[in-house]
Amino acid sequence: PCLEPKHFNDHADVCELNKFDHMMALLCREVPCFQQLVAVDERYDVFDRAWCVAELYCANASGMLQRIQLKNSNPLSANANDFSAYIRLSSLDVAECKASRPEDKAAIMKRVGDPDMFNLRLQAVIFGQQGLLAQQFVGFGQIEAAAASLRRVQIASRKALEMRTSSMPCQV
Repeated sequence: PCLEPKHFNDHADVCELNKFDHMMALLCREVPCFQQLVAVDERYDVFDRAWCVAELYCANASGMLQRIQLKNSNPLSANANDFSAYIRLSSLDVAECKASRPEDKAAIMKRVGDPDMFNLRLQAVIFGQQGLLAQQFVGFGQIEAAAASLRRVQIASRKALEMRTSSMPCQV
């Protein structure tokens, strides 16, 4: 076990956790061909973690090349029957993401600035033409990829509407 003292963001000067964006920008600038590899777990939970989505966003903003490794790509398949992973990803909200400590979440949200703008840019990082999941469509023709995306959006919209209407109280 590491015997070095741990410094969290309550000691900002010596904390290492709160400097990831500066470190990523430095690596991108100083190390030729530096890349970020995003290892995605089977349930795509990495996208529910505030630090993780902040790092994805910062790497993209720094111009860093990003690659993704999916443990399971079936939930994003054009032939998938369960679109819950796609719905989760397409409705990500940094304010809803988790952090181990409330102080971490507060620090991330402070850096985010406008959460709505952050969320829109995060969607481009994930689903955009050069986004992390754009690679899932390699080998598809443009029409097939567009049709698959349209199908996902339609299903996600329908599911979101069902969720909203099922949670509304009955009006008499």
